[in-house]
Amino acid sequence: MWLTILLTVLIVAALGVLIYLMWKKWPQLRMIDPAAAPGSKTRELKGDLIRQRVERASFEKLMGVWRTYLRPALSATQNGIRRLAGRLTAAERRYQERMKKDRGEKPTTTAMRQMIEESEKLMDEELWDRAEKILIEVISADPKHVSAYEHLGWLYLRKKEYDLARETFTFLRKLAPTDASVIASLGEVEELQNHPREAYEAYKQAVDLSPKNPKYLDFFIGAAIAVGEKHEAMSAVDRLRAVNPENQKIEEFEAQIAELPGIAKKEEIAE
Repeated sequence: MWLTILLTVLIVAALGVLIYLMWKKWPQLRMIDPAAAPGSKTRELKGDLIRQRVERASFEKLMGVWRTYLRPALSATQNGIRRLAGRLTAAERRYQERMKKDRGEKPTTTAMRQMIEESEKLMDEELWDRAEKILIEVISADPKHVSAYEHLGWLYLRKKEYDLARETFTFLRKLAPTDASVIASLGEVEELQNHPREAYEAYKQAVDLSPKNPKYLDFFIGAAIAVGEKHEAMSAVDRLRAVNPENQKIEEFEAQIAELPGIAKKEEIAE
């Protein structure tokens, strides 16, 4: 029994001493930063090293993509821009040289023909503005130059500026009312703007003016089929076969005509 009492007293005394020591050292304990412990510092340093390694790997990968893909692509784009700028500069230089040479004088017929040929080359290179300026220069020198107007209309047609193309060909038609090429070009404008009836009428006039031209017959047959003019289409196919029997589109046209209302058999077309 005395042993139990003695142990109890010792335990209570020990607890009291522990509580006293904690009370005396509490201010110091509160100021200890767990992150300042050696183990914590080690973990933090290790984390920094891992993060830096990942950042370096990401940067190196990004630089690899830049060297392999982006830099060559950018270089190719820059080279393309330089080539285009070179073409524009050369065209501008030729234009200025010609202007200095011909300043104050109306270009000769030969000179205007050469200018139109130059505009064709520029259009092939899709240098639309330069080609347009040259054609307008020809028209300024000769307001009734049919070929210059026609090329200008074709330029607008290729640029898909259909309103300008129609305006140009409509004006040109007044200058050359019997020119089948001009009327057919006007039909192309109408067809591209999804005006099948207007295109049909224009192609019909072109064929009437030039009945043996396979190009105009080709355009007219397609337009006649589009508007359902089966008899006109059949007649035009016969004319196309007569002037160009090797034309690969004849069978195709015949098949399309056979699908029109009132035409039941393909053989009827040949008859």
